[in-house]
Amino acid sequence: MTRITLYKLEISTKFKMKNILFVTLFMNVMSVCCAQNIDYVYSQQDSIAGQIHTVDRMKSYMEKKQYEEAINLFSKVHQAEIKELQKNTQAYTEWCNVWTMNSKSYVMYVDLIKKHKAHFVFENGEWKIDEK
Repeated sequence: MTRITLYKLEISTKFKMKNILFVTLFMNVMSVCCAQNIDYVYSQQDSIAGQIHTVDRMKSYMEKKQYEEAINLFSKVHQAEIKELQKNTQAYTEWCNVWTMNSKSYVMYVDLIKKHKAHFVFENGEWKIDEK
């Protein structure tokens, strides 16, 4: 138990139940807050970090062959184009192979982001890849 919890429990017996309830509620709120998986808070001002985070997610999805999740990280315009590619098995397979990054291509892409040469748009509150 934390010092705060111990302090609250040591208060006089008159208020003991009230304080125990307060401590229990406090602990529950803290456990919920700390247990939430807050993935990333996107910001237009921190474009490089947000874009790298998007590429990290895309790389992970592509490695796991979770292609639909990866496609959602592209801009709406490119999502529509990729959906068209899915109709042509050979073209779609080629697209998947290109965007499944190895460590060297990942480093090169992150370098492009850092040099502001990669194409991204801030769409629906997050950075989206704006290239096919």
